[in-house]
Amino acid sequence: MQVRQRLIELRSFDNRWLKGVLSLPLQPVGGVLLVDGSAEGRLGAFLIQTAHVMATKGLATLVVDVLTDDESTVEDKRFDIELLSSRVQAAADGLSREVKVPGIKLGYFGMGTGAAAALVAAAQRKSLVGGVVCYAPEMKLADNYRARVVSPVLSLERKPSDTAEMIGNTAADWFLENSKAFTTKII
Repeated sequence: MQVRQRLIELRSFDNRWLKGVLSLPLQPVGGVLLVDGSAEGRLGAFLIQTAHVMATKGLATLVVDVLTDDESTVEDKRFDIELLSSRVQAAADGLSREVKVPGIKLGYFGMGTGAAAALVAAAQRKSLVGGVVCYAPEMKLADNYRARVVSPVLSLERKPSDTAEMIGNTAADWFLENSKAFTTKII
């Protein structure tokens, strides 16, 4: 499947510019936001490759860096779950503007602290999120919110043998098979 890819910048609710990589198939059937809140995840190759695999299966993807360059080295920022989740929500709004499929719900794919931020954002925007995949999650950061997440959640523990292709295929297949993940009933 042909996929177009481009760099984008999104404004967060706290007026910071977030960098992202948008991958759009010609006819997307859904959208997935991918986030990693760690300093190591700065639009890293693993997440971009994972997103590309999902895009080849028809899912528009946005890999977004929820920390700015100057924030990435500040430990307090990397674990500020409220800040990270608000930026997940801002990025989700940006992805929704790019993917024009009526009635679409977004999937969230979070890695590390990004998984916790995705869960908190899903708890705060129940009707807009169709599913959450947490890869190598830092779940303790989202403990106060996990019970409020109504979307289906898939948690994947990191293994040394994991590849971006394996994780991208697993996540994409889960999102696509999950009937709640991408559609709302339009009457």
